[in-house]
Amino acid sequence: MTLTTPTTYLRGLVDQWVNVKLQRGKDYVGKLVSIDEYMNLELDQVKPFGDEEGCGIMIKLKILHNNILKMRSKINEALLMCRKSSIPIPT
Repeated sequence: MTLTTPTTYLRGLVDQWVNVKLQRGKDYVGKLVSIDEYMNLELDQVKPFGDEEGCGIMIKLKILHNNILKMRSKINEALLMCRKSSIPIPT
Protein backbone atom coordinates (compact mmCIF):
# COMPACT_ATOMS: atom_id res chain seq x y z
CA MET A 1 0.00 0.00 0.00
CA THR A 2 1.37 3.39 -1.04
CA LEU A 3 0.96 6.40 1.24
CA THR A 4 -0.41 9.42 -0.61
CA THR A 5 0.02 12.84 0.98
CA PRO A 6 -2.09 15.86 -0.03
CA THR A 7 0.93 17.43 -1.73
CA THR A 8 1.62 14.26 -3.73
CA TYR A 9 -2.04 14.05 -4.76
CA LEU A 10 -2.15 17.69 -5.87
CA ARG A 11 1.10 17.40 -7.83
CA GLY A 12 -0.54 14.54 -9.72
CA LEU A 13 -3.28 16.95 -10.82
CA VAL A 14 -0.88 19.38 -12.55
CA ASP A 15 -1.95 20.01 -16.17
CA GLN A 16 -5.48 18.74 -15.43
CA TRP A 17 -8.75 20.64 -15.16
CA VAL A 18 -9.86 21.22 -11.57
CA ASN A 19 -12.70 22.85 -9.67
CA VAL A 20 -11.60 24.91 -6.64
CA LYS A 21 -14.02 26.20 -4.00
CA LEU A 22 -12.75 29.09 -1.89
CA GLN A 23 -13.50 29.87 1.76
CA ARG A 24 -15.82 32.77 0.85
CA GLY A 25 -18.00 30.63 -1.41
CA LYS A 26 -16.54 31.41 -4.86
CA ASP A 27 -16.02 28.47 -7.24
CA TYR A 28 -13.48 28.50 -10.06
CA VAL A 29 -12.73 26.06 -12.87
CA GLY A 30 -9.28 26.07 -14.43
CA LYS A 31 -6.23 24.14 -15.47
CA LEU A 32 -3.78 23.51 -12.62
CA VAL A 33 -0.41 24.91 -13.72
CA SER A 34 1.66 24.52 -10.57
CA ILE A 35 1.66 23.91 -6.84
CA ASP A 36 4.38 24.95 -4.40
CA GLU A 37 5.58 23.48 -1.10
CA TYR A 38 2.93 25.48 0.82
CA MET A 39 0.13 24.11 -1.42
CA ASN A 40 -0.50 27.48 -3.11
CA LEU A 41 -2.13 26.87 -6.49
CA GLU A 42 -1.65 28.56 -9.84
CA LEU A 43 -4.52 28.11 -12.31
CA ASP A 44 -4.72 29.06 -15.98
CA GLN A 45 -7.79 29.51 -18.22
CA VAL A 46 -9.88 30.24 -15.13
CA LYS A 47 -13.63 30.64 -15.35
CA PRO A 48 -16.05 31.39 -12.51
CA PHE A 49 -18.18 28.30 -11.89
CA GLY A 50 -21.94 28.82 -11.96
CA ASP A 51 -21.74 32.32 -13.44
CA GLU A 52 -22.95 32.09 -17.04
CA GLU A 53 -22.10 35.72 -17.71
CA GLY A 54 -18.46 35.05 -16.78
CA CYS A 55 -18.07 31.88 -18.85
CA GLY A 56 -15.97 33.64 -21.46
CA ILE A 57 -13.43 35.01 -19.01
CA MET A 58 -10.04 33.31 -19.16
CA ILE A 59 -7.42 34.53 -16.71
CA LYS A 60 -4.52 33.28 -14.64
CA LEU A 61 -5.12 33.01 -10.93
CA LYS A 62 -2.86 32.29 -7.97
CA ILE A 63 -4.71 31.01 -4.90
CA LEU A 64 -3.07 31.00 -1.50
CA HIS A 65 -3.42 27.80 0.51
CA ASN A 66 -5.42 29.34 3.36
CA ASN A 67 -8.21 30.44 0.97
CA ILE A 68 -8.94 26.96 -0.41
CA LEU A 69 -11.92 25.11 1.05
CA LYS A 70 -11.97 22.12 -1.32
CA MET A 71 -10.79 20.99 -4.71
CA ARG A 72 -11.75 18.24 -7.14
CA SER A 73 -10.35 17.05 -10.42
CA LYS A 74 -13.39 15.83 -12.38
CA ILE A 75 -15.17 18.91 -13.68
CA ASN A 76 -16.53 17.98 -17.10
CA GLU A 77 -20.08 18.58 -15.86
CA ALA A 78 -19.00 22.02 -14.65
CA LEU A 79 -17.61 22.95 -18.06
CA LEU A 80 -20.87 21.97 -19.72
CA MET A 81 -22.36 25.13 -18.21
CA CYS A 82 -20.07 27.09 -20.55
CA ARG A 83 -20.89 25.09 -23.68
CA LYS A 84 -22.68 28.04 -25.30
CA SER A 85 -19.50 30.11 -25.16
CA SER A 86 -16.75 29.85 -27.72
CA ILE A 87 -14.43 28.08 -25.25
CA PRO A 88 -13.75 24.46 -26.27
CA ILE A 89 -14.67 21.89 -23.64
CA PRO A 90 -11.66 19.69 -22.79
CA THR A 91 -12.09 15.94 -22.86
